Amino acid sequence: MSAVEASAAGGGRPHLAIEHLSKVYETGTGPVEALHDISTTVGNGAFVSIIGPSGCGKSTLLKIILGVIGHEGGRAYLRDTPIDGPQVGAGMVFQQPALPPWRKVLANILLPVDVLGLPRRDYRERALHLLDLVGLRGFEDKYPRELSGGMQQRVSICRALIHDPDLLLMDEPFGALDAMTREIMQAEILRIWRDSGKTILFVTHSIDEAVLLSDRVIVMSPRPGRILRDIAIDLPRPRGGELRQTARFQAYAGQLRELLGLIDHNAQPPEPEDHG
Repeated sequence: MSAVEASAAGGGRPHLAIEHLSKVYETGTGPVEALHDISTTVGNGAFVSIIGPSGCGKSTLLKIILGVIGHEGGRAYLRDTPIDGPQVGAGMVFQQPALPPWRKVLANILLPVDVLGLPRRDYRERALHLLDLVGLRGFEDKYPRELSGGMQQRVSICRALIHDPDLLLMDEPFGALDAMTREIMQAEILRIWRDSGKTILFVTHSIDEAVLLSDRVIVMSPRPGRILRDIAIDLPRPRGGELRQTARFQAYAGQLRELLGLIDHNAQPPEPEDHG
């Protein structure tokens, strides 16, 4: 039974279904397998994070789901429709906002509308609504250079949402931000997710971030990327930064660190200092 069929048998179709997906890149020194036999589903309105070592294929997987690169084996479906090209039903937020500096904020948000050849007049009000959603109303005529890093990333999120995709793909969107701004943006994306009802697939290198934000965390192996574990995060919502101090949060974070090999069970505790 396929992932799609299994989900249907369980009472509902998944928003995203991936079945035995593999990806090989051709390089000057021969083929490199980036992903191997990836199978998973993501339910409607879920927040799922993906963690794993650098080079394990996390970003590659998002690009396959977005439909901007192909794959060699397996299948992927967005709402039962095979992914075989760019997906209007998905939006992407990258680590760097990548806002063209010559376009003002409103024009940057409307960039996908221009690329898709859609009428701007039909999306201007939605762009302003999105600016309200992220707390940037009044900045529509500013240039990117006039915004902080966190503000630029909020504009990037608006741009990804302008055509109202059901699925939001986020590739380490807060990785380049300072610690304080990152915590602010974590709270912001949880609020946007709650208010919009979008499905979010979120790639991060931060274990604490994955636990804080997610319903589930998918742990991937080193290249070629395989799914090691898929862990449900059973923590109450809404979630704030204070949750990090709880024993349950720390237990989930410890489990993920162990899976990623970040805990050395053979390490000896430090010798106590002799202060005389």
